Amino acid sequence: MKVLIAEDEIYSRRSLIKQLSRYDAGMEIVEASNGRQAWELYQQHRPELVLSDIKMPFMTGLELLKLIMEQHAETKVILISGYAEFQYAQEALNAGAAGYLLKPLSDEALYSCLRKNLQQNTHQKQFEQEMELLKNTDSLSRYIEEGITAGRMKEDYINASLFSHILSPYWVACLLFSADRCPDSSHLHQTCKELFSRESCPEYRTAALSRCQWVIVMRAQDGVEQTFLHLSDLLRKQGWKVWIGLNGPQKEPSSLPAAFEEASTAIQYRVLDADTALFSCPALEKQRTVHKALFRYEDRLFHLLEQHRVSEACDLVTGELSRLRADPHLSLEGCRDFLRQLAAVLEKTAKNASHPAGLSEWTVLPASCETPEALAEAVCQTIALASSLLESSPAGDESSIVERVLAHINQNYNKDISLKELAENIFFMNHTYLSHLIREKTGKNYSSYLRELRIRHAKELLRDPNLSITDVASFSGYNDSSQFIQVFKKEVGITPKKYQEMLRDGSGAELSGKEHQE
Repeated sequence: MKVLIAEDEIYSRRSLIKQLSRYDAGMEIVEASNGRQAWELYQQHRPELVLSDIKMPFMTGLELLKLIMEQHAETKVILISGYAEFQYAQEALNAGAAGYLLKPLSDEALYSCLRKNLQQNTHQKQFEQEMELLKNTDSLSRYIEEGITAGRMKEDYINASLFSHILSPYWVACLLFSADRCPDSSHLHQTCKELFSRESCPEYRTAALSRCQWVIVMRAQDGVEQTFLHLSDLLRKQGWKVWIGLNGPQKEPSSLPAAFEEASTAIQYRVLDADTALFSCPALEKQRTVHKALFRYEDRLFHLLEQHRVSEACDLVTGELSRLRADPHLSLEGCRDFLRQLAAVLEKTAKNASHPAGLSEWTVLPASCETPEALAEAVCQTIALASSLLESSPAGDESSIVERVLAHINQNYNKDISLKELAENIFFMNHTYLSHLIREKTGKNYSSYLRELRIRHAKELLRDPNLSITDVASFSGYNDSSQFIQVFKKEVGITPKKYQEMLRDGSGAELSGKEHQE
C-alpha cells in the first residue's frame, strides 16, 4: 500500500513514519514537508492513504483534502492537528476526511483509525465486485435501486408496469447494517430467500444501495411487519448487527423513493430505543407523538461549561437524555429539538470564547450514532470540546465570572436573593467559593455589598418627591419599611425622611458633596 505523509515538522514526520512501520512494515511511504509538495507527490504516486497535518506552508491540509476529493474520492485522507478545535474537525469530516486525529498522536488512536478505514476499503472493493456480478440479473431490482439512488423513479414504462403488476401494493424496508458487522450480498440474498419461502411470502425484490444499506420491496400481505421482525431476529442470531425501517403499504411506483426515505429515517429511532431492531413507520406515527422536548437546564449547563466542570455538565445532559428516552411517546423530531437547544448553549459558549463552533449541524447525531450510549458519548465529547474552547478565553476565568455575578446583583438588588440561592441556583457554584470571589473583588462580603448598593439606589429614589418612604423601601429591596429606615440611618447617619427633607429645603448641595466623597 502506498501512503503519503504530509507534515512540515520533521520530528513529527519521522515519528509518524515509525508508527506506520510498526503497524505494517510493507507500506510504501512518501514524505512531503509542505502542502504544495504533498499535492505534487499525490498526483505523481496516487497513494491509497494520505495522512496530513492541518497547518502547513503553501497549502493547508484541508485544502489538500478538498483537491484530493475532487479528483479521487476513493483515497482515504486522515487529517492530524494539534489544535483541538471543533471547526477543524467538522470542516474536515464534511469535506470527506476518513478521520481526524489530535496531536500528540498515540499508537492506539492511529492504529484504530487505520484498522477502521483499511478494513472498510477492503470490504468496499469486495462489495463492488459482487455488485458487478449481480447488476445484470434482474431489471426490476435495478429499476428500484436506480430510483431510490436518484430520488425519483425513471420514466420506464416497461419496468414501471412490471413493478405495478408484480409488487403493487407494496411495503418498503430499509436494512441498515453496522459497518463492522454486515453480511456479504450472497449471504443476505440466501437468508431472505430461505425465510421468505418458509413464510410463504409473496413477490419481493432486493437491491443494494451500499455495503451497509439494502432495500427490500415486498408485495403487501397480512403479517408483513412480523415477517421483517423475523428477518431482523434471524440476521442478528447469525451475528450481523442490523436495523430495519419499514413503511407501507404503498401503491404507485413513484412513491417508492419517499417511502424509502421515511423508512430510512425511522431507523434513527435506535438512539431512543436500544432494544428494538424493527421500526415501522405506521406504528411510530401512532405512538411517537411528542415533537417538542424541553431541555430544562440551559443556564446551568452554560455556567458549568464556563467553569470547566465537564464531568458535571455531562452528567446533567446524560441524565436529561435518559429522562427523554424513558418517554415512550417522544418522536425523533422531539429528540432533535432537544439537541438544538443543547447546540444553542454550546454556540453561546463558543461565541464567548471568540471561536465559531459551528454546532448547528449537531442534530445529525441521531443518524450517525448507533445506540443511546453512542449518542450520549458523542454529546459528552462535544461538551468537553466546547468547554475547552474557553480555556484560553477571558470568558471562562474567575475575574469574568465575578464580574457577571456583580452585574447580576446590580440588576436585581431589589429582589430577595440570598448568597446561597445566587450561587447554587443562578450561577451553579459553591456559595462559599462565590463569597470568596466577591470579597476578593470588592473588599466586602455579599451582605455588605448588597446593602451599600441598595442604600445608594435608595438615595437616588429619595430625590423623587412623588415617592413615599414605603415606596422607596420596596423599590430598594426592603419589604419592611421600618427595617429600611433602620439600615438607612445606620449607613447614612440620618433617616430617609430627614434625608428627603434636606434635599427639599436646600441642603441638597451639602448632601451631594457628602455623597460624592462617599
